[in-house]
Amino acid sequence: MEGADAGELLDVAGSVTGMIVLDLSELRSADKLGLSTIRQLLNNGAEMRHAHGYLQFLLDAEEACENEVPKLTLRKTTGNQCKPKLD
Repeated sequence: MEGADAGELLDVAGSVTGMIVLDLSELRSADKLGLSTIRQLLNNGAEMRHAHGYLQFLLDAEEACENEVPKLTLRKTTGNQCKPKLD
């Protein structure tokens, strides 16, 4: 699943009433946007079925990273430079 597919999935999910079930049996790979889209749907109550082991590993790893690593934001300093700031 890549960028355009992720957008289409969100569009379809937005039009569904009731429980969303993601059957991922045919999904072999996903880019960062695809993984984030799946994670977003899961966080909003969707159920995932038949995810291949590697895909499940990637989703678990993404979730672990989000929970353990502080997010960086950029803040302006003097001039036109930006410096990272931990939230």
